[in-house]
Formats: sequence, C-alpha cells, structure tokens
Amino acid sequence: MEFYDVMKKRRSIRSFNRTPIEPEKLRRIMEAVQVAPSANHVQPWKFIVVTDPNQIKRVTDAARGQTFVGEAPIIIAAVGFPKDKMSSNGNVAHMVDLGIAGEHLALAVAAEGLATCWIAALDQEKMCNVLNIPTNARVVAVFPVGYSSVEPYSKSRKTLAQITALNTWDGQPPDWAK
Repeated sequence: MEFYDVMKKRRSIRSFNRTPIEPEKLRRIMEAVQVAPSANHVQPWKFIVVTDPNQIKRVTDAARGQTFVGEAPIIIAAVGFPKDKMSSNGNVAHMVDLGIAGEHLALAVAAEGLATCWIAALDQEKMCNVLNIPTNARVVAVFPVGYSSVEPYSKSRKTLAQITALNTWDGQPPDWAK
C-alpha cells in the first residue's frame, strides 16, 4: 500500500473481532515504532504488548470502561519517561516523541490491514498499577489492535485553507491551499 493511501485509510476503529494477529505483522508494527524519531534520539518510551486475556480485561477497566478496548486481541500501551522532564519549549519531553511513535504505530497498523484507536482517556493511577509502571513513567495512550469488525467510513475534513496560514496565525492561506 502506498504511503498516502495508508494515511487516508487509517481510521479510529472501536469494534474488533478476535482473529489472532500474525506475529510477523506485530513485529513489523513494532519495528515502525522502533524507527520513530525522538529528540536527541533518546527514545523516552517503552511499549507494553498485552496479550493475556485477563490482563486485557484489567487494562480495559483502567481505560475508563471503554469496553471496545477489550474486544481487540492485543492492546499496546505507550509509556513515556521520565514523566517530568521538560523540553526547552516548556512541553513535557516524552509527549511529543510518543506522539510521533504512536502515529508510526497507528499508520503501521493500517498498512498491515489491521485497525486501532488511540486511547488517551484512561485512569492513570489504575493503568500504572495494572501494567506495573514505575513511578518515573506515565502511560500516554493505549492502542487496541486487531482486525476491524466494521467497515470504516470516511469523515469530512476541514479544507486546507481552513488549517493553513502563511507566516502568522492570522495570515492568509497559501494559494496552493485554496
């Protein structure tokens, strides 16, 4: 599948069937995460791949009861650390890096013909307890991964002119965006 096709195909899916995921697909997905860039190449993350059905239930409960999370045969938790290191621009350092790595994961999932949904609504304390996360780390998101049991639909998007501006916030959209 071509790169731009993968980006257009990726959707947030909230319905999965229990078909097992082939190990080679999972490996390629995690290799996509492995090559994600990070500031100073620190890679301030660890990805926990949850396959045990009992652990999937506990993770689902910590995902604020979003039951569809537990429908997937695999859940991948994206954990960032250290949780309190600030970058020079005032952002929590691992958040940007995990955003990039998480999108690598989501796009790789789509390229493999699988589905996922980025879940950031979770009970941090409960999720950390369930996954045995050390106190210097933070769960940024969990990704249920599996084969979709629904046909994804296209969503409308803002136009390029609505999301771009030249030179300043209040600048006009570039000609190519009109």
